[in-house]
Amino acid sequence: MKDGDLRTTTDTTHPIRTAYSASYFANTSTPSMRKPPLVARGAADAGYATLFDPTPVAAAELAKIHPAAYVENILTGKGPLSHCAFGFWSEDCRDGVLAIDGGNLLAARMALEHGIAANVAQGFHHASSRNGGGFCTFNGLALVAAMHPDLDIFVLDCDEHGGDGAQRFLMSTTHSRLLESVRFFF
Repeated sequence: MKDGDLRTTTDTTHPIRTAYSASYFANTSTPSMRKPPLVARGAADAGYATLFDPTPVAAAELAKIHPAAYVENILTGKGPLSHCAFGFWSEDCRDGVLAIDGGNLLAARMALEHGIAANVAQGFHHASSRNGGGFCTFNGLALVAAMHPDLDIFVLDCDEHGGDGAQRFLMSTTHSRLLESVRFFF
C-alpha cells in the first residue's frame, strides 16, 4: 500500500452503538415501520451495529415540541388528529413511534458520549408542531434539538425528499441547522 492510500488491508469492523427495539415494527402501508427489524438484524449480524434498546419517549418530552392536545390524541387514539400521520391509529403504531423517538434521544446521548451512534429508524421529518403528516407523527429530529438547547445541532437529512416539518422546527431555533440531501429526478 502506498503512502496516502486510504484502503485498509484488514477486514475489521467497529460496530456502531445503534438504538433499536422490536417495538419499532408496525404493520403500516409503507415499509418505514416494517423494515427496522430487517435492517437491525442485518447490521448486527454483519458486525456493523451493537444494538441498544431505547426507553420510549415520554409525553412530557413530546410536550417540548408538540401541543399537549396533539400528543394526547396520538397516545389515546382519540381526537381529530389521532389519524393524521398514517391515516389510521393502532397501538402497535403508537408504541413504535414512541420507541423510535426514544431511540432518537438514545442515539443522541450515545453519540455525545462515544462520538458516533445511530438509530435504525427514521426521524419523522414531516411532522410539524401541530400535527403529523407524510407518515410522520412526532418529529424526532426536532425533539433531539429541543432536548439539547445548549448544543449546536446539525441535521443531515438524506431522504429522497425534503423534511418540511424538520425544516420548520429547526429554522425556528438559533442552535440548530438542517442540510437536506434531496434527490432530483429529471
